[in-house]
Amino acid sequence: MKRIAICISGQFRTFDKIWNENLKILKKNKEYEYDFFCFFWKTRGDTKRILPGHNRTLKSLYLDPFYYHPSKNDQKISEDKIRIIIPDANIKISKISEKKLLYNDKISGILKKYPHNKNDVFNSFCLWKSIQICDEMRINYQKKNRIEYDSVMRIRPDWKLKKNPLDQFFKRKNKIIFFDSSTIKTKKKCYASVTDVCFVSKSKEMNIVSNLYSSWIKEIKKRGWIEYSFGAKVHNYKLIFETTLFWFLKRKKIKILTNTLGGYGFVYRSSYDNRYLKRVFSMKLLLIQIKEMPKKIFNSIF
Repeated sequence: MKRIAICISGQFRTFDKIWNENLKILKKNKEYEYDFFCFFWKTRGDTKRILPGHNRTLKSLYLDPFYYHPSKNDQKISEDKIRIIIPDANIKISKISEKKLLYNDKISGILKKYPHNKNDVFNSFCLWKSIQICDEMRINYQKKNRIEYDSVMRIRPDWKLKKNPLDQFFKRKNKIIFFDSSTIKTKKKCYASVTDVCFVSKSKEMNIVSNLYSSWIKEIKKRGWIEYSFGAKVHNYKLIFETTLFWFLKRKKIKILTNTLGGYGFVYRSSYDNRYLKRVFSMKLLLIQIKEMPKKIFNSIF
């Protein structure tokens, strides 16, 4: 029996739409015993946006629509609602807004100095802060109960699983593996080698990743918003989002795969609740799959 910590953190978004199904996938393997740790921001936070990043392509449109228009994005999160889905979860909901929490961390000056889209850097700080808080819950629980985890999975609340990443993690000898909806094949390691949506690691490596937030702040205070050669062009090569994670793992000399492992899940958007949009995306998915069939057959032969 392997004991696993599942750390779910960030904006609530479509958590209530997908996690009953996610639990079924996770619990198919009876060799895994789970402890769940959930940290959510004060409100639902499922805001209208244009999808940035490498998933914003026609091929992955069915996974991540270019636009999504949520409702009730300012709705407060209820612990009771979470417990209906995961009764034995360790739950923490922020009592203050993301903006207030970051203000308390005294990083308002850093945010104001960011030379590009302020929403990008704000969301990035919220992302890594939520991961830190959630994993601190896991670490404290582990110490209090004197237990050891065989692995720790970090996963976004709105990431719908297609299959269990843990099976692949235990087949390999890697200490940390990143899973994504799609992958970019690169010949050298770069920011695309990592992702925040879902990754599985040994406890020791996750303990290190938990400290990313504090180390990142120190780096920005020391060097400012400079460009990094391994950064994302869409984010002007600055140290935000996946680039931050890649930088930190490189600094800590933690080995990673050249590419993320794709096909394990996808971000479930609020727009998927719209039946018309579901049909549209389903048709696009079908057409894409038909077009990809000759290529897949060719690759399987050669």
